[in-house]
Amino acid sequence: VLVPAPPGPDDDGGREVFVSYAWGDELDDAGRLRGAAVDRLCDRLGRGGFRVVRDVAAMRTGDLISGFILRIGRGGKVVVVLSEKYLR
Repeated sequence: VLVPAPPGPDDDGGREVFVSYAWGDELDDAGRLRGAAVDRLCDRLGRGGFRVVRDVAAMRTGDLISGFILRIGRGGKVVVVLSEKYLR
């Protein structure tokens, strides 16, 4: 379910969607399944005309997560893939 937020200064007409999930543990089954599910979700969103922004793709070495978190806060839509790892 996409819950719209008030438009921010960087809003692109409602077509930008941030995807947040626990990544980086593709060595176990749960991590691989979660990663594959997020890949499918992002693919479908992209085919639906949304511009998907994932931290794993949008951030470069040395970038601060705090900057990305601020960017998400200004975004119009955020999809959270909630897992036990995400909550920790």
